[in-house]
Amino acid sequence: VLDSLYDIEAAARKKAAYDEWYASLSPNERKKIEIENKERLKRQKADRLQARRDSIALKRDSVRENTPRILETFAFTDSMQYKRIVQWTHEREFHKMDLKGPDTSYNFRFYDYPFYRKDVNATWLGVAGSPLQYYNYFNRSSENGVMFYDPYESWSYSAKTLPFYNTKTAYTELSYFGTLFAKSAKESDNLHIFTTQNITPAFNFALLFDRFGGGGMLEKEKSINKTAVVQANYLGKRYMLHAGYIRNVVPRDENGGMTDIGMVRDTTVDSRDIRVNLSDADSKITKNTFFLDQQLRIPFTFISRMRAKRDTTFHFNPDSLDRDITTAYVGHSSEFSTYTREYSDAVNSGTPGADLYNNVFRYGSITNDSLRVMKLDNKVYIRLQPWSSAGVVSKLDVGAGHYLKQYFDSTKVRPTTHTENSFYLYAGAQGQFRENAFWNAKGRIVMLGHDAGDFGIEANAEFRFFPFRRARKSPVSLSAHFETTLQQPNYYQQHINLNHYSWDNDFGKISTTRIQGRLDIPHWKLSADVGYALLANNIYYDTLGIVRQNAEAMSIFTAALRKDIKLGILRLDNRALFQLSSKPEAVPLPKLVVNLRWYLQFPVVREDVLQMQ
Repeated sequence: VLDSLYDIEAAARKKAAYDEWYASLSPNERKKIEIENKERLKRQKADRLQARRDSIALKRDSVRENTPRILETFAFTDSMQYKRIVQWTHEREFHKMDLKGPDTSYNFRFYDYPFYRKDVNATWLGVAGSPLQYYNYFNRSSENGVMFYDPYESWSYSAKTLPFYNTKTAYTELSYFGTLFAKSAKESDNLHIFTTQNITPAFNFALLFDRFGGGGMLEKEKSINKTAVVQANYLGKRYMLHAGYIRNVVPRDENGGMTDIGMVRDTTVDSRDIRVNLSDADSKITKNTFFLDQQLRIPFTFISRMRAKRDTTFHFNPDSLDRDITTAYVGHSSEFSTYTREYSDAVNSGTPGADLYNNVFRYGSITNDSLRVMKLDNKVYIRLQPWSSAGVVSKLDVGAGHYLKQYFDSTKVRPTTHTENSFYLYAGAQGQFRENAFWNAKGRIVMLGHDAGDFGIEANAEFRFFPFRRARKSPVSLSAHFETTLQQPNYYQQHINLNHYSWDNDFGKISTTRIQGRLDIPHWKLSADVGYALLANNIYYDTLGIVRQNAEAMSIFTAALRKDIKLGILRLDNRALFQLSSKPEAVPLPKLVVNLRWYLQFPVVREDVLQMQ
């Protein structure tokens, strides 16, 4: 009690002393003291609030760090959802995904140029990023359907060939390949930059930049082929999205080839001294593509609820990802693309350039031609899974779409614009027998518009066997593909108005039928492909560069074989292609091609840690 009385008396003395001191201050001094006290109280309050926020954030971060980021999506099987990184492409009619893991091995990266990974070789102009055509006829398909852009497709991506990713950690690829010690005029510089990461377990974002290019060996042969991509995908429990922007720019010097092809055999002449047909010509191709593909999953859970009411032993979780219940999928795909090609030259009469163009100058000796294609395609579909996702008939699909195409060709005298509209229907189905037989089929027909009557049908079947005791998970697969199409020639094959070329044709529809088979035995590192194609009214260009239509039916046969051999540290990777064309003047094909990669491979650290080739 005495201590309490003492404390009260001491506090009273302190307060009296403070009041006496405060009374002795001037009004300005008192105001200053009051402001300082208020500021001190504000700081103390702010410090308490910040400490509380830090405590909450620390707890939230601790919970986030210790909570696993699990991907839950209907798009993957359960086993795929836990992989560190998954890569896929998707077809755009029904958004079927082709899942796989990215190949980061040196065998995949051995080839700097992507077309070598798809075919044994190609006919091309020799400079990275320049036009090319695959050797294998069955690889000569167009994803964009634009005549002047088709030879550049293998260097870049379309919405269908663009790979998408889902990754647990950020994934980045950086590479450079070229001729560092070559002179600047002949150097080759190729760059690849790619990075992707998941913002959430379901949402992925990626950026890509590719550059292929070089100065070439001849005069006026410089090529640059650049691709930039911004893409995103979302894989939810009921919603899936793929979206992106693709830009491809290809500026090139055009030389029209050598005036005397025999000069290539003269080893005493520098390649830069060999005369070319065009000394003042260049071109530029630009492609821009925006696309958006989305799908909504609608499981028929009411059926399970009704069953649960009747059967008390049946347990149903409405939030589960049960893929074996009746389900509907509603989807939409949209694409807007523009393609432009600009070409210019200055050619005088009596020069090799005039001979190259057969002295055709419709609008003068100075050429400024441009071509432009605009495509807008929208389609919607509904997919029904009536039974199990692994049933004999697991998916039934039907869809409708409309595309608008606008063509433009211009010289400095007479520009021309042409617009086409078409409405089409398409349908498909797929399924499997047990776990080793799979099938799918789809068809499309243009009902109304410019391309009315065009159609396409394709079917695929695959059988898998597991005959090896020492490789029980390595299947032997036997697959077959059938496809038939009837298609209207595109506008530029019918009509074109340029300085050196002009035609107005009335070509009939192009008929193509393909049958292909494949045997793949990964355990033996062996695969064999065979294909047969029957063509009618196919389009080709003659030796003068004039478009022609082949009025006679013709056929093409191909056979390809791949076999990799391991002999100790010696590796023999062999690929061969054999082809026959019944009309070589319309479709010329190399008869026999081999691609042989022979090398030594041995461990540097341990067998499974570091290898050297």
